[in-house]
Amino acid sequence: MSSWLNSNYSDVAKAIEAIATTLALGLGGLWTWLLFVRHRQRYPRAKVSHEVQHRRLVSGGILLHITVTLENNGDVLLGAVGYLLRVQQVLPLHDKVKPVAQPNSTLPTNRTEIPWPSLAERRIAWARGQFEIEPGETDRIYCDVVVPDHIETVEVYSYFDNAAKHKRRVGWTITTLHDL
Repeated sequence: MSSWLNSNYSDVAKAIEAIATTLALGLGGLWTWLLFVRHRQRYPRAKVSHEVQHRRLVSGGILLHITVTLENNGDVLLGAVGYLLRVQQVLPLHDKVKPVAQPNSTLPTNRTEIPWPSLAERRIAWARGQFEIEPGETDRIYCDVVVPDHIETVEVYSYFDNAAKHKRRVGWTITTLHDL
């Protein structure tokens, strides 16, 4: 009778172990789903900022030294496959934008910003894996642009093309105004 009792305890212990293992795997799967799928932590997150300095040149132009900071504030590796910098003239108002740069004016369909005239553009293309930032880290890009000396205010636009969503043209942007 004692061996029969021991075998029943053994069977019960194995059943409890199997239930505990199943529960642990289930909870682990749920935790993984909540962490990586629900919170979308497989995609990078970033914060972009500008710092613009300017100096008048003896040649008559104005040098803009633009520092673009990209901070990986997510939990996964951030990769970019391209960068675009655009500097546009805000003041003095160009004749082309005077009609839409008035109070109560309307912008062209599907536009949210006034189409300021472009003064300069810089593009950088990276191969996949060439420009990466680890979680919690920061990188900077420095750009120099010379604009005519009659310019009073510029709009600086930056766009980083997200490697994880490159085909959909999803990335990180910032637009800032700078008085000269």
